[in-house]
Formats: sequence, structure tokens, C-alpha cells
Amino acid sequence: MEPAAVHKVRPCWAKLPPALMLSVILAGCGSKPFSKPVSGTVLAELGQAGTVKVFALGDITAQAPSQISVEYASVNVSDPSSLTGQSNVQRRVIDNAFAAAQSQGLIASDISQSDWEWEELAKHPDQYLHIDQTSPSTIPNTFAYEGSGTVVSADGLILTNSHVVSDAGNPQDISPDLNIFGKLISLLTRDLGPLPSDPKKAQKVQLSLLSWILKNTNETFSFKSARVYLDDHSDTIDQQEKDALAASKSDPTAMDEFEKSITVPAQILQKGTPWPGDDVAILKVDASHLIALPLGDASTVAPGEPVACFGYPGAAVVQGMAAGDEFRVIQKTGTVGQSMPMQSGYSAYNISADINHGNSGGPVLNQYGEVIGLGTAGNPQDNGENYAVPIELIKSYLNKAEANVELGDDTNLWYRGLQDFAAGKKVAALKEFQQIAIDQGATQGSSVYPGSVNRYVVELIHRLQSPNGS
Repeated sequence: MEPAAVHKVRPCWAKLPPALMLSVILAGCGSKPFSKPVSGTVLAELGQAGTVKVFALGDITAQAPSQISVEYASVNVSDPSSLTGQSNVQRRVIDNAFAAAQSQGLIASDISQSDWEWEELAKHPDQYLHIDQTSPSTIPNTFAYEGSGTVVSADGLILTNSHVVSDAGNPQDISPDLNIFGKLISLLTRDLGPLPSDPKKAQKVQLSLLSWILKNTNETFSFKSARVYLDDHSDTIDQQEKDALAASKSDPTAMDEFEKSITVPAQILQKGTPWPGDDVAILKVDASHLIALPLGDASTVAPGEPVACFGYPGAAVVQGMAAGDEFRVIQKTGTVGQSMPMQSGYSAYNISADINHGNSGGPVLNQYGEVIGLGTAGNPQDNGENYAVPIELIKSYLNKAEANVELGDDTNLWYRGLQDFAAGKKVAALKEFQQIAIDQGATQGSSVYPGSVNRYVVELIHRLQSPNGS
């Protein structure tokens, strides 16, 4: 990519002695990009443009059910030929459950034994099925799980959580063994009769059994490397993902190849220990002209301060979303609560903004658009129990990495363009956004933008070029 054809802004630390330079870089130059709190719209654009998606690659080893049987139990039945008039026989546990429910009048007359047993099995598979054998399998060098990242330097310096780029993550790409699932359905169809005739009930039963197999599959992950999706603009990414999803039905590597094609490798400069440890990692990708986010100051963080958290949706959230939507940044707002002292010596921020799977490593911004933490942990059962590692811990790891944090000219153009856009100076804002697009690889005067241009820059250009210009 060619150097930016704009005026180079001389950093305020350029004349400092080398020994002092790094500490000043990390502390900032004494001024905020925005001197006043910014609007919610501007804050959203800042956070979205400065958030990236981080993928963890490695080997997944799974110990999964390979042989399953139906549970039997001994019961006494009437047998006039025996001395006692009773005989001990083996009967399926689910048949006993049906007989008991029927004797208690709990089963409607129009419900067949087969339909009742299928639905009962879907509710309580552990009671009626037995895993006779498990077998190991390995998926090598696969995209196992994903999180978010925070761009803090135009040349590719990215913050994320340590647990996103380590063995500590939970693999999200494990699928139930469809071969053993098919055998299980055949076994149950033979014993119980055909699946329920109602398609919705039949689907519910099958999903329950798939989930049961997955629940009884133990996975371990061995992290190997990280790759980053830089949230670049591409008109074809939605179709690319649809094609990869379709191809993955017959080719298990199709999604890995797609994700590899849209990401770049990342070097890990520094990494702490996963939550509740020093859950920070410093990544570096080979890039230039990225839109970055400024670092805030811990002294300004106080309970009640408004914050916005940004990150990508995780696998659980993505299910049901349209193809391509998982490559859009989600924003959640809230406030800072009390600090929580951690055993490793720092205090995490308790925040009210939800942090879900996939959000880990995304920026927590204050009302000035500055990074004051990274979204790290959340409790799905309690929306108020969310935690972020603080800016002082982040800065200590940047210091260890001897990182040169520079926002860059295009970040300055982005801030200035957003200010002009918010003030109604549309001509000036459009000019600034178009310059960013050119710096990131677009051809001057062209309305076609390559994938290297940040999608949020492109979206604002399109909005300003629309008939109503907003």
C-alpha cells in the first residue's frame, strides 16, 4: 500500500530522549482526541472501526461416544408357570416409565406409546440411554474459537484477552459425530418405532439427541497460532460465507479455508495468564493505515461512568443470524461499577454492559472514545456481572512488549471526519473519509472499494453520497 498522501502529523514525543519516549507514548500526549464527551453515534463509529476479530487456531482432540445402547432394568412380571407366580425380566427403562405414567392417568388417550417415549427420551436422555464406549478423534490446525481485538496503533498493534489466544478457550467448532447419531436414531427407531409424525416434534427430538451426544463429548484444545480479521470492507463476504457453509457439508475444511482467506497471521508479543489472571495479550499484524483507538487514563475511571463495550458475536449468538452478520461489531452500553481486586494484583472493573461469548478482548470505551479496558468475562445468568481488565494492566503489558503506539494520520482523519459529520459539515467529512479510503487502497475517484478499506468508513461515504446525505 502506498504511503498516505496527506500531511504527516509530527508526534508530540518526537524530540524526547529514547528512555522517556515509551512511557510518554503509553500515557498519551496530554490531550484527548475529543475534548468533550462524544455523542452515542460518534462513539459507536469509533468503537466499531477500531474493533477486529481474533481467531485461535490449533488442534482439537475429542473423546466422543462411539457406541450407545438403550438402558434396561429388571422388573417383576406376572408368570403363572413359575413357583412364585412372578418372573424377573429385563425391560427397557423407558417402557417402564410409560407404564407407570399410563397407570397414573398422565398420558392422553390420543398419544401413542411410541410418540410419548420419543418425547420423554428427548427430555431426559440420560435416564434412558447408556454410553457403552467412547473413542478419540483429532481435528488438526483448525479455527477452534474466536474473540475480539482492539486496534491501538495504525501499524497493526492489537490488544485482546490472553484466554482468546491460549489453550484456555472453549472450542466452538466441535460438531456431534453424525455417524454415531445416525446409528442411534436407527437403534431407537427399531426399539421405539418411527420418529413422531409431527415434523416440529421430530426435529426437537433429534436436536435434543445431538445436544446430548455433544454434552458427552470431551474436548481439549492445543493452541498453535492466532489470525485476525481486520473488519475490512468486502461486497462479497456474505456470499463467500454462504458458499463455504454449503461446501462444508461435504468438505469439513471449507470453513477453515474461508476464514483463512479473510484473515492475516498475528504475532503474539506479550501474553498474561487467562482470567482470573492477567488476561491481556498484545498482538501484532503486518498492516498499515488502520484506524486505532486512543488509550485512556485509569485516574479518570470512577463508578457510574458511562461506558460502551464493543465486540463480535460468538458462536452461540451467531446461530440464526444471516450470513455475514457475524462479521459486524456489536455494541453494548452501561456504566462502571465497583472494582474487584484480583489475586494477581490488579483490580478488574465491574461493568453493567453485557459481555458475551465472542466479545472477549473488545474495547471498553469511556465517553471520550478512549480505551479504559477490555471486555473479558460475563455471566450469562446475571447481566450485571461483567468484568473488564483495566487500562493500567493493559499499559503494563504494552510496556513489556516495548510497543510503539501511534494512532496515525488516518485515525486523526477519522476523528476529524466524525466531528465534521456530527457538526453537519458533510462536504468536509466526505473528503476526510475518502482520503482514508485512498490511504487504505482505494483508487481516487472510484466508487468501488477494495476489501482493504474499513467497512465503517465505506458505509459513511455511502451515506454522505446518498440523496439525503445522512
